[in-house]
Amino acid sequence: MGKAQLVPNFLGQLVFQFSQKTNPVEVNIIKQDTLIAPGANAQFTLQITNYSIDTLWFKPAAITPDNWTLIQSQNDLFILPQSKRNFTVIASSSSYTPAGLYHFDLGIELSKNNLRFSIQDSVTVASRTQIIAYPLNYPRKISNNSGATSVQFAVENKGNTTEAIEVYLLGNGGQENIELSPGGKHEFVFTIEPPKGMSSGDVQIGCVVNLVSNKQQVTAIRNVEVFPSVIKADYSTNLSKIAVKQGATYMEQGFGPVIRTNTVLRSQFGQRARNQVHSNISNMMVFSNGNFNQNTQFDVGKSWNRGFHTAKVGLGMYNPRTSFFFRLPRNFIGGKLEYDNKTFDTEILALQKIQRTPMDTVDQLLNHYVAQSIGLLKIQNSLTYFSSKGNSHFLNGAKANLKYKNNFKASAGMNHYDAFDLSHVAFEGSFFGAVKGFSIGGDLFQSPENFTPRNSNINMYNGYLNQRIGQHSFGMNASYFDQDNSVNQNSSRYTIGGNAFVQFLPKISLSTNASVYSSENIYAGEIFTADITSYQAIFTRKFSQGNNLVVSGRNQITDMKANGFLNRREAGISYQTSFRSINLNSSYRFEQTLGLLRNSIDLTARYQINSRFSLRSQWGYSLQPSMRIPQFFTARNMLSYRYGKSRFSLMINNAFNQNAANVLTVQTSGSFDLYIPRKTDLALKNLAGEVIDINGKPVPNVVLSIAGQSVITDKDGRFVVHTINTDSVVVFIDRKSLPFGAQPANGFNQTVYTFDKHSHITINLFKTSRILGKVRVQRISTLQTLRPDFSKFVVIISNGDERIVRNLKADGSLSISGLRPGEWQARLKLKDPTYKAFKIKKSEDRRQLENGEEWNLWLEIEENSQGVKVQRGIGR
Repeated sequence: MGKAQLVPNFLGQLVFQFSQKTNPVEVNIIKQDTLIAPGANAQFTLQITNYSIDTLWFKPAAITPDNWTLIQSQNDLFILPQSKRNFTVIASSSSYTPAGLYHFDLGIELSKNNLRFSIQDSVTVASRTQIIAYPLNYPRKISNNSGATSVQFAVENKGNTTEAIEVYLLGNGGQENIELSPGGKHEFVFTIEPPKGMSSGDVQIGCVVNLVSNKQQVTAIRNVEVFPSVIKADYSTNLSKIAVKQGATYMEQGFGPVIRTNTVLRSQFGQRARNQVHSNISNMMVFSNGNFNQNTQFDVGKSWNRGFHTAKVGLGMYNPRTSFFFRLPRNFIGGKLEYDNKTFDTEILALQKIQRTPMDTVDQLLNHYVAQSIGLLKIQNSLTYFSSKGNSHFLNGAKANLKYKNNFKASAGMNHYDAFDLSHVAFEGSFFGAVKGFSIGGDLFQSPENFTPRNSNINMYNGYLNQRIGQHSFGMNASYFDQDNSVNQNSSRYTIGGNAFVQFLPKISLSTNASVYSSENIYAGEIFTADITSYQAIFTRKFSQGNNLVVSGRNQITDMKANGFLNRREAGISYQTSFRSINLNSSYRFEQTLGLLRNSIDLTARYQINSRFSLRSQWGYSLQPSMRIPQFFTARNMLSYRYGKSRFSLMINNAFNQNAANVLTVQTSGSFDLYIPRKTDLALKNLAGEVIDINGKPVPNVVLSIAGQSVITDKDGRFVVHTINTDSVVVFIDRKSLPFGAQPANGFNQTVYTFDKHSHITINLFKTSRILGKVRVQRISTLQTLRPDFSKFVVIISNGDERIVRNLKADGSLSISGLRPGEWQARLKLKDPTYKAFKIKKSEDRRQLENGEEWNLWLEIEENSQGVKVQRGIGR
């Protein structure tokens, strides 16, 4: 608070002070705002004291800072002698007024001599951070093959502080860093495309804004519906098909060309998976240096199913699958029989050896497998009988499995060869347990000496355990193997290892593992031992938009005792990034082992050309001065084509070597399915169409419903439906997907007859016209207080086919939209015949409306002085 000081010109002040001797006016602030929000008003209540003996006239005369709006009285005010008077001054700030302290000069100016009295005060404007994001233009519905579509979003600073922001654009993966001043606005225009291979669904577009100052996030995200513009018949339910796979490879590496071909032909007939006839044929051929090798296999089978019972019979060439300790030759021919239900299954296999080489010793083979489930327990038995050089042998195996949900599994079994005694019996077993992120498991196998011909005593043990804590995991494993052939020939080895995965932050992780390996081999009285210790660490840092950085290191120490010592060090770094349809992965690797030094650089790129074609390229360069090949360069390029379930690819691999022959490899492969048409497939018809406007231009993104399926027009305004199975369909047009003001000429529901295999429809749109009408009042008397009651009138619009009735608004106006082009007639009609105050003067008008035209219609009424009774200015 303070007293006002005179601020007149110097001469006027002396004259006034000489006459009054003291200041006649005092200005004080009795109420004020000291802190306001941006955009709010600062209010000051001033008190004026008149010490003189005269009545004083004055005007408020406050002075505000720049960009502030002053609200104060513009009239002359007065104050009586020896009295006080209060008045209010309001200063209005802008929403974008920067935060800080603002000073005001508040006072009055006397009307008599323009003397000014004032007092100083200040107001603090608070800081406010407000960033908003919103769409300006985007499509609500698009076609799955519409290509690039432009969208527009905006970010605006509604606060009073300058903000640095990070903007991520959803839909195209873009990112921008900008700075917005108070009141600033930035518009983002970018293009979006539906994901490759997407038929229908929702796509999110928009922008995500991160404020650098306070880490707040503002989003403007919208969903865009994706519809197919071509609806194809779903042949995936057709189980009758022929699948063909063909591959060929040509290789030249300095030793003569090598050509390999591989052909696979699979077929299945029948619409029930468990009642089908199937066949498989595969053929592999190799040409190398004048040599030719061929391997052909085939099998044919039939399945029967009834309820839970399924039986299969097959005939063809098979390779028996046996345990590692019981090896059998390949290429048998014969038949098999299978049967299973919910708890029981069995298989019988009878084969005859196809003689190919003198080393083949097995002539015939008979295998029987049976399994029975009893609650949590499953018992299995496998019996293999075969003849070799006139002698008969058999291998029998029995196994029991116990399983409780996915938390516990255990098995134990035994196998005996020819005779049932301990010298011909092998044992095996395994277990697994898991609970709340912890799991443990192991397995073992033991066989006696000469368990099978030429096999020695074998002992194998494996064990592991894993623990998961949140996003972290830790594990250990150990294994042991021992094979004792004789006193002068023995082999044993063991491995102990551990691993850990630690997730430090959501995008930062570290993976480590360490292992110890030891082996001892005895041959002809000589002992060979080796101890290998290995450590490895992999650091991963994930960035936004699929960008990853991986740093790895590995150290391996090999101690071969008397045969030497070897230390191998490896280090590498790789970075993966993606932009639109391009994925890039670059890496560098360093390796050092004694005198060997190797550096290699690799770059892999994958480009999705369109929904069907993709290109993958890989280039690598290695430098190893101390090797026979000191440096080499490799290049691999592969072009792939995908259409439905069909796949085709072409790969060319080159290796350019120094001091060695170059290598060239050309490899092609392809696979496709040929569906055997069903009766329902042959009955399907096609309906193609287009949507055009009145000028013949295509209209994209119009949603149609045909036979219960939604389809949308593409960028050329076309659509195709391949699933019509009736002689007529109704095309329903979605009103909300039409352009503003557009309507179909033949209605929103149009019937199409589809007697032929291929049918076509053209949907014509027109832009509706609009009527803005007004009923004018013609007065013929001087009685201007008479007001018409427009609710007594009605306007009828007609074009011969349609009739529209509209009431008038209180001011006599009307608005009618959605009118199709053509000749329209408007008529004004009195709907209450008892109303006599006004009569119709101009009752009708007509006009030929063009596409999208607006008709400014006017009709007229006039006073009916003879039928008016005046009462209180209201015509009745």
